[in-house]
Formats: sequence, C-alpha cells, structure tokens
Amino acid sequence: YLLHGDMAHYREFIKQNIGLFADVDTIVCDCAACADALRYAAECFPYDEEAKEFSGKVLMLSEYLVKMGYVPQAVIDKITFHEHVRFGQNAGAKKAARQLLGQAGDFVELPQADVSCGCGIFATDYPEAAERLAQKQANIEKTGATIVVTDCYSCLVRLQQAAANSGKFQARHISEII
Repeated sequence: YLLHGDMAHYREFIKQNIGLFADVDTIVCDCAACADALRYAAECFPYDEEAKEFSGKVLMLSEYLVKMGYVPQAVIDKITFHEHVRFGQNAGAKKAARQLLGQAGDFVELPQADVSCGCGIFATDYPEAAERLAQKQANIEKTGATIVVTDCYSCLVRLQQAAANSGKFQARHISEII
C-alpha cells in the first residue's frame, strides 16, 4: 500500500503490525522494501511512541547477522551488491551487507549501487525506467563480478533479467550467498 500511496490502508495495516509485534524485541526482514515499509511507521505516526518503538525493532537480515557475530562461509566468486533505492538511507544495513559479502567472497563495489534498477511499480508505471536496467547491467559487467547480490525481491527480478541478457553474471538474493 505504501508504495502505491494508499496511506489509509498502510496506516490500518501498520497499526495491526505494531500490535502483533508489541512483545517482540527484533523484527528481522530479508527484503529491503519490506523493512522500509515497516520502518516508515515512525514517520507515518511521528507522535506515536509505539510506532517509533516498532520501527526501531526492524533490522535487515544482514544487520541482524552482523549483530549476532555470524560469519558466512566463503564462496569463490567475485561479488557485487545492488542496493534497494531506499536502502542506502539505512547506514547500518548498508555497512552490514557489504561486511558479510566481503567475508563471503571477493567483494567489489558496484558503481552507482544506490541508483534504481527500475524495478517494481516504476518499471510498469514509467517505461523509461527500463533504461535504468541497461545502465545497471553495464555497471555490473564493469565490475567483473560473477554474482550481483541484492536484498530486494523486486530488484532481484529485474537483476535476473539483466543477468539473462548479459550471460556474464548471476543475480542472487543476499540470503543465498551469506
């Protein structure tokens, strides 16, 4: 609902989630878009202490694993990382994902990692966003990485399209690598 601007339904469902997770210490998300929607509760209800507390409980999978001291098994591939467009606003998740990927393989930074790949609603509502995928594919190829990793399922679908077009890399979810 949030992505489509349906704030009435978003508020209704986020209030339900705040209640459902009231007794939980940590909410772990493996999807950046979902985590973003959950964290937005504090912005949506700026004077609601429960909403602020709820938003503060939300951690990306990579943040949680680093916090718990997890070290991934090594893979032999060269890896790069594509960020969900709002992901970069969360410095902790941004750092944690790169830390884990650096431990898992030969990590190389993706140029313009935080630039949209044109996924989700943007790909359907704005056809010009499709051009972003071609630029993203070119940037991935420049890194020489054999795997591009993301933690957004909508981005993953688009990156898999780029991988199929390229034939030079695979697109995988971060949970598959770490």
